[in-house]
Amino acid sequence: MRREKSCKPCRNTDRLKRMKSLRGFLSRKVSQLKSARVKQGIEFTLTVDDCLRIYKDQLGICAMSGMTLDYGTPHSENKWESRNLSIDRIDCDGRYEVGNVQLICASINFMRGRLPVDVFIGLCERVAGRSG
Repeated sequence: MRREKSCKPCRNTDRLKRMKSLRGFLSRKVSQLKSARVKQGIEFTLTVDDCLRIYKDQLGICAMSGMTLDYGTPHSENKWESRNLSIDRIDCDGRYEVGNVQLICASINFMRGRLPVDVFIGLCERVAGRSG
């Protein structure tokens, strides 16, 4: 059966509705990430169900900051404040697979970039030790 075409505003409304559920949000994240990384030659075996299990194991909390992960909400105007869920590779040179990914806040993932976890944490500790 053929899916009926809809106008762009209707498609956007439907997409935003799907994104309000954790499964819908992760489906979009995994799909976009997989498409981009496979084109870059990075192996990607992670599934939506894998991410749901990781989310449950982490109790919906960012693996690095301990903040509650958000999903289904538009990014804030300030990317530094975003707590939207982001899929992060622990070893930036490794695969996207169970055991090498964690779920963290988008803002934390943006700050970390390609730094190894221990280097990033060390830098954060230095910055925190100097403030206040």
